[in-house]
Amino acid sequence: MATLGVIVSHKYAPITTQTMRLEKGVEQFYYALLFSGSPGYRNHQEIWRSWAGLGFHVATKVAPPGTSAGDKVTMTMRSNGKIPEISAVASSKETLAKVEKVLRDIDSLRASVTGLEDEARAAALLKAPQVVQGLVKPVTDALNKSDLRPEEKESYLTMIRRGLAAFSHPDVTSIKVSLN
Repeated sequence: MATLGVIVSHKYAPITTQTMRLEKGVEQFYYALLFSGSPGYRNHQEIWRSWAGLGFHVATKVAPPGTSAGDKVTMTMRSNGKIPEISAVASSKETLAKVEKVLRDIDSLRASVTGLEDEARAAALLKAPQVVQGLVKPVTDALNKSDLRPEEKESYLTMIRRGLAAFSHPDVTSIKVSLN
């Protein structure tokens, strides 16, 4: 099992909703990259539809339907005042490494979206070449091969934007990631 550790430092202690969005962002990025990059899921259209049907709410605590037991990620969050610590444990070290790269890229781009509102920050990051290459393109390529309805495909981009907005929140001062 591999562990991705994520420490997100803030200017002020984040509210519960913010910490939940950070944790859910790591989890959802993991599953999106797992399903779009793993041979066992890449051409499995039903998994995308069933996940969209489940929804992307921060309170959802189950893996997307159709995820094999060995691919599920276990998430933990430790609130440490201004520095929440997120841990993601999974058997797919390759997928966790992709999430690690995406989070490093977001951290390197945070300064470029300072001062923007949530939607504007997320939209700018969604177009950043590093985020496109590491997250958006693999997911949209997989979705475009599916027979999902346009609104279902859009729900995935909304989910990605929500995670991008959480990690680029104005109070975030740094994102440290480690993979073991």
